[in-house]
Amino acid sequence: MFCNKTTLGLISVLLIGFILTSCVSYKPRTVEVNRRSNYYRRDAHLIWPGSTESDLYMKDMSFAGNTLSGTVYQKPTPKAQRNNGFMANLYLDSSVVYPDSLPCKLAITTDKILKLEVYDSSVGKTIVYTFLSATAVAAVILVIFLATKESCPFIYSFNGSTYDFIGEIYSGAILPGLERDDYLPLPGLKPVNASYQLKMTNEVQEIQHTNMTELLVVDHSVGTNVLIDKYGKCHSYQALQAPILAHDADANNILDLISSRDSLRYLGGSNNHAKASDEMYLTFDRPNEEDEALLVFRGKNSFWLDYTMGQFFNMFGSKYAKWFKNQKTSKNQIQPNWALEQDIPLSVFLREHGEWKFVDYYYVVGPMADKDMVMPIDISNVGSDQIEIKLESGYLFWETDYVALGVGSRSPVYQEAVPISKAVSHDAKDLSGILKVSDKKYFTMPQIGNYAVLNFAVPALHQDCERTVFLHSRGHYEVLRKPSGNPDVKYLESFRQPGKMGQFSRELYLQKLKLAGK
Repeated sequence: MFCNKTTLGLISVLLIGFILTSCVSYKPRTVEVNRRSNYYRRDAHLIWPGSTESDLYMKDMSFAGNTLSGTVYQKPTPKAQRNNGFMANLYLDSSVVYPDSLPCKLAITTDKILKLEVYDSSVGKTIVYTFLSATAVAAVILVIFLATKESCPFIYSFNGSTYDFIGEIYSGAILPGLERDDYLPLPGLKPVNASYQLKMTNEVQEIQHTNMTELLVVDHSVGTNVLIDKYGKCHSYQALQAPILAHDADANNILDLISSRDSLRYLGGSNNHAKASDEMYLTFDRPNEEDEALLVFRGKNSFWLDYTMGQFFNMFGSKYAKWFKNQKTSKNQIQPNWALEQDIPLSVFLREHGEWKFVDYYYVVGPMADKDMVMPIDISNVGSDQIEIKLESGYLFWETDYVALGVGSRSPVYQEAVPISKAVSHDAKDLSGILKVSDKKYFTMPQIGNYAVLNFAVPALHQDCERTVFLHSRGHYEVLRKPSGNPDVKYLESFRQPGKMGQFSRELYLQKLKLAGK
């Protein structure tokens, strides 16, 4: 929002360093988060509370230290007025001197910003509303993250009047060879005019290729819950149990952070400098007379993972475009197991007779919204009354809200795949034939602002059941980058080593802390 992506990235990590090393807890105060968007190159609305002067607008913004600078005008630029109705409102302290003449240059230290709002006039709602501390860290970092986000298609559900943000699909599928299926829960999805309606959007600097979309409609007994695992299998369960013990690699007690669905979360970041990974050790009471348990995880990836991967790709320099092109056809392209070797997904281990056994991993889900995921675990060989599980990932790559263990329910489950009944793109093209099945046909969104509206017929609800709906999609995307300079070939070759990405993440983090004087 405030400056170019390179500067934004630097400011982001400096603020991350401040937050992760501070002693106080932090929690964004968000009134409503039903939409996310890209705020890059948008104007800021400058407001002097209580002033009789007219409000002003700032463009061409940049940061230096703790100072925001830019050019101030009487009215927003035409480009900002056309930019989907988004505006960032900066409420300023009365000590900020109102300009005598316009346009002019203005510099504002962040301690003079009293409040920040991000407003979406298309739905008439304030989507981010944050009071600032003296350093304005919490609000600034939120907006910077939204501005620098590189992700996959965003999904919104229609509630009859507005679209509510749900999450992201096929995260991490950054190459054709990494294309995969995704199963996104759609909580609260309601039929409107006998149709389920979703919107799929491109809001970042990417080319997004969606192969297919369908709804998986699951009717299940009242009082039970269902989740679909990464292989497309549906699991029904009732009560879940939180861990009885939970600690990280530094032996810190993290039980309160991950035992319930709330604003608290475990962010990772071991103080052990020899470690390039984050680890959670969880102990559960063993379910009685059961050979299989269901591990339910709720969380998301960090924005730091986005930053780390961006720095990795920047090391290709001016050869990035050629490398990426070769990845589409080369037999030496990145394999799906490379991400696992680099600890980018979240790996799950089970302790059996004193040894840690790898079970499986959760796919990356992106940083924009928490996602509920399930994994079946064979516990038949655990010779104990307790189940010990380890979750492991690269340094600062995941944020964990909730982890619990349960067993499958034997109550009936009725699952139906519902194909698209109607799909229309932003330029009024019929997409229903393209998105109906997984094949070589793709709906491509090459630019920010591209979207598709997807409609699905609503099946009749089975008697004495409640319903949970999932979006099953498949696709991949290309991150648009233009790094310059010579590639760092020697250092890039080191990423053939398992775990190198986690080491790289920690190196970057320590560099930024040093730069920030922490």
